[in-house]
Amino acid sequence: MKYEFEQKKWEKLPLLSLRFKVNYWILKKIGLVFYGILAAILGILVTILFYECIFN
Repeated sequence: MKYEFEQKKWEKLPLLSLRFKVNYWILKKIGLVFYGILAAILGILVTILFYECIFN
């Protein structure tokens, strides 16, 4: 299966362009399913760390 993405105008800003390139590289290397799992795990970790910092 082939995935193609186009950058929008606002994504061509230097910092967002780097983020797009990193996300695209990760997506190509590990695949869409594992990319979704990785994003979910990172979201859970960030949420846990955020709540630990606020409530402690």
